[in-house]
Amino acid sequence: MAKCEKYWREGVIDTGLRRLGREGKIDYPPQRYPPHLVACARPGSGVAVFPGPDGVCEKLGFEPLPSDYAAPGREAARAYTAWNRIISTHALIEPGRCRAPAPIAERARRLLAAGGYEDVQVRVSPAGPCARAVEPRGRAIEVTTRRSTPSPPDTGAG
Repeated sequence: MAKCEKYWREGVIDTGLRRLGREGKIDYPPQRYPPHLVACARPGSGVAVFPGPDGVCEKLGFEPLPSDYAAPGREAARAYTAWNRIISTHALIEPGRCRAPAPIAERARRLLAAGGYEDVQVRVSPAGPCARAVEPRGRAIEVTTRRSTPSPPDTGAG
């Protein structure tokens, strides 16, 4: 919520509408700025923040964010930041090759520790024996897997 409010104040969000209002092309709503923001949740999804009254979450098919979300939210933000600053800059997966995910997870842990993110968990998905990607997933970074090596492209020779 605090980040979203900051982005509204800085003009990162809603800049087009405010500019049109300043230019006199539209009537920009003369309400509190930033607007009242409401944090919402949906199972299997991240937090979504919307301008609107209390009750907007339900109207949009979300649930209000639980009151005990602060600590998990900070952990998820830290995991994403660690992935963005450290992991995303390293090529840990070779496209088209089937590599065991455990060594990739261990390398990710070492990179995170070296970058000051030793508290961020790295886990391996149980989908299969081949590493597919390294991505932020909730409060951790996950080595996602697939069942088998992709088939080589068909060249038509034969």
